Amino acid sequence: FVFPSVMSFRHTNTTHDTVSPHSRLFSLARFSPRGLRLVTMERRGGSPASTSTSINLIVFDFDLTILNIHSWSERIAPRDVPFRNLEEDVADLEFFRAFVGRALDKGIEIAIASFGMYEVIQGYMDRAVGPGVFTRENISTPSQHGTKDGFVVQGGKVPQLRAGPV
Repeated sequence: FVFPSVMSFRHTNTTHDTVSPHSRLFSLARFSPRGLRLVTMERRGGSPASTSTSINLIVFDFDLTILNIHSWSERIAPRDVPFRNLEEDVADLEFFRAFVGRALDKGIEIAIASFGMYEVIQGYMDRAVGPGVFTRENISTPSQHGTKDGFVVQGGKVPQLRAGPV
């Protein structure tokens, strides 16, 4: 990806741009009460990362990462999503749209791994980036792993990440 500068999701004062000192890659860091979220964007020094550098897939968490809010704990139902304010709920809607579009343009697959409710995630993503970009094929939730949505999968997100497309 080539962006003019490091950009990050905005979430009050809990988000900070950073360059990882342990990597040759430009990174975005999102600090939250649950820890650090890191997204690789481009090589330091301006040379773009490409699919030939083994970036084939980008996986996002949903609540408190794509969203500023925790949709599950706020008990947002699928029927509520069409009436929610995307600009308030999505951490940085403009950046997220640009990021997803650029990843797809570069042939990089995108996905979401969340303990949340599939129908809520799907509703938000259809509104945020358009229908068909995120589907059951690239949104992983507990209901695909023997548990109800909203519950932790045994082993955490690792089984969701190992599973690949449904």
